[in-house]
Amino acid sequence: MAGARHTGMEKEDLDLIPDGSRSRFFKVTFDYYTPRAHFVLSELHRGRARIGQDFGKIPLRLKREIIRLANVMISEYDLPQGGVFSIHCGSWTTNDHTFHAFICVDVDDYIRLFYRRENEIPNWPSRSFVTREWKASRNPSEYVKNVRGYPYKEYFKAECQGIRRFIEKEQRREDEGKAKHRRVCPTIDENYGNFEGFLVVYHPSEPRVGFVLNTREHVNQDDHLRALDAMYKFAEASKLTNLKTKGEDKGCHICLVLDQQTQGFPLNSAQRLLGFIQVSGTKFYKDFCPEDAKESWFLDFGSREDYKVYT
Repeated sequence: MAGARHTGMEKEDLDLIPDGSRSRFFKVTFDYYTPRAHFVLSELHRGRARIGQDFGKIPLRLKREIIRLANVMISEYDLPQGGVFSIHCGSWTTNDHTFHAFICVDVDDYIRLFYRRENEIPNWPSRSFVTREWKASRNPSEYVKNVRGYPYKEYFKAECQGIRRFIEKEQRREDEGKAKHRRVCPTIDENYGNFEGFLVVYHPSEPRVGFVLNTREHVNQDDHLRALDAMYKFAEASKLTNLKTKGEDKGCHICLVLDQQTQGFPLNSAQRLLGFIQVSGTKFYKDFCPEDAKESWFLDFGSREDYKVYT
């Protein structure tokens, strides 16, 4: 589920952060390299040492700055569908040399903002922006066509096959009297546990682990920071943050929810989803899905025609 490679190269570009909210450390741009409905938040080098992609090593003040900018993009541009801030970790990271993350928004909101600002992009349109990720059209004037037609990579069939193989393997081990798979995740109540002050919930039909607060009140930067740190610790304990590993089950997206949407998690009226960890279907089934929910979860997940990850 790793995104396409972002080089982190410094170049003249349109910084979408409003003038009064600009950052000394980061910029936010349209994604020209991989034309999808998300903004790229990346570091400004300007002679400084690179921050790097390991979120666990980023200083507190820069984490706060990252959260501030993600919220600024949603509020200042009044994006009606809200958005999700996504950090790629472990094997799902494509570039560990320079920090970048994604502010994922509704495709129509993204395109409206693009049309509003495209005349300000230096040298736009130009063939210099066209990459191998422009699948729908190689015409530099057809960026929007590429955004709408981006062919998100599909791992769905392979994941379903992997889950079925795991089920068969576990059944054989049980028949032979051998120990079954030992979960690789933090030790918490598997049905409804507390982790770092958040309720941990499991999505009923998608490979996602949610982090919930018992409040519908306004959340602030400190709440978002606590959620990001809690999700990172959970992912780290689940062996999902090592940048040197490979394989779909060794990475994740840590996602901060920037609106009040539930993302399909079954919450009550007094709860609010702060974020979720997106993992592969096989990782979720093996290590996160509650035992008494595995059959129904896989029935729902496996009955889809496909499953695409947009974060």
